[in-house]
Amino acid sequence: MKSSLQSGRSGDKPFFSIVIPVFNEEKTLGTCLDSIFSAKPFVDFEVIIVDDCSTDDSLQVASRFPAKIIRQERKAGPSLARNAGAASARGSFLVFTDADCVFPPDLPANTARRLLDEKLLLLGGTYQTESVDGTLVADFHALMAHYYETRKVRPDYLAAHYLVIDRELFRRIGGFRRTRSVGRLAACEDLELSRRLAEAGFKLRIYPELAVKHYFHFGLWRSLRNSFRKSRQWVVYLQGEGRLSADTGVASFELKATAALLILVMAGLAGLIWNWWGSVTILAGLVAMAVVNREMLKFVFRRRGFFFTVWSYLYYCFPYTFFSGLGGAAALLDLSRRRGKKEGQ
Repeated sequence: MKSSLQSGRSGDKPFFSIVIPVFNEEKTLGTCLDSIFSAKPFVDFEVIIVDDCSTDDSLQVASRFPAKIIRQERKAGPSLARNAGAASARGSFLVFTDADCVFPPDLPANTARRLLDEKLLLLGGTYQTESVDGTLVADFHALMAHYYETRKVRPDYLAAHYLVIDRELFRRIGGFRRTRSVGRLAACEDLELSRRLAEAGFKLRIYPELAVKHYFHFGLWRSLRNSFRKSRQWVVYLQGEGRLSADTGVASFELKATAALLILVMAGLAGLIWNWWGSVTILAGLVAMAVVNREMLKFVFRRRGFFFTVWSYLYYCFPYTFFSGLGGAAALLDLSRRRGKKEGQ
C-alpha cells in the first residue's frame, strides 16, 4: 500500500489530524489542548474534538481553542467517536490520544521524524513514567503501563492513548470496532485494531520516547477498582479471541503467575493456624513473586529508586493482583452464565 507520506516528496512533512474523544473531561481537556497547541511547530496539524454527549463543561473548554468540534447525536463510546473524528480528518496521518493526556513540547516533532526517517505507516507511543497527578499510586500505574507496553521488541498492540496511523490505512483496515462486552463493559478496541493490522502484515512499533503524560485521578480505592475493571475487560476480550493465556499488556505472564503465587501465600497464611509449614509456604511465595517480577522491579528501581521499588512490589503483589484476579474471575463467571443461558434457549 502506498501511504500519503510516501506519495509526496521525500522531504515533505506529514500533516497530523489529532483526534480526541471526549466525555465529561472538563477537568483535563484544557491542559491537554494547551499542551498540543504549545508544542514545537515542526508539523502542520489540526485538532478534532469529538464530544460523546458530555454533560459537563467539556464543550465550553474545547471552544476556547482553535479545534474542530464534532458533537455526537447519542453516546456511542470512544471507538465510534474516534471513527467520527477520523472521517472528518484532513491530515495524512491520524494521531489518536485521550483528553487526559498531556503532550511534551517535542512529541509531534519527534513523531514526524520517526515517520519520515523510517517511512512508517503507523507507530505507537506510551505513557511517561511519571503521572501528572504525582501521587504514589498514579506513578505506579504510569510505570506499569510504560513497562508493559515497551518491554517487547515486537509489541502485539498499540494503545490508543498515543497511536499514529496513515489515514488511508486506517480507512482500509476498517477503523476501530466495538469489542465483546460484559454488561456495560467494552474496551480493548485498540487491541482489536492492532490484531487486524498485524494479521494484514503491518509491523507494530512502540517508541518509548514518544510518551504522553497521563492524568490517572487515582487514590488507593479507585486504583483497585480500576484494576478490577480493566482485568474484566481484558479477560472478556482475550477469551473472545481465544487467547486467554496470552502474555500481552497488563494481562501478562507475570501478573498471572503472581496471582497463582498469591493464592499460595494466602494458603500459607491459613496454614499458620495449624503448623509452621505455613511460614515456609509464605516465604517461598514471596521469593517466587520477586523472581517472576524481577525485570519489572529492575525497571522501577532504575526509574525511582529502592523505596519506591519496595512499595511497588508490595502493592503489585498483593492488593493490585488480588483485585485484578477478582476482576478476571468475575469476567469468566459472567461469560459462563451467558454461555449457559444460550445453551438453555
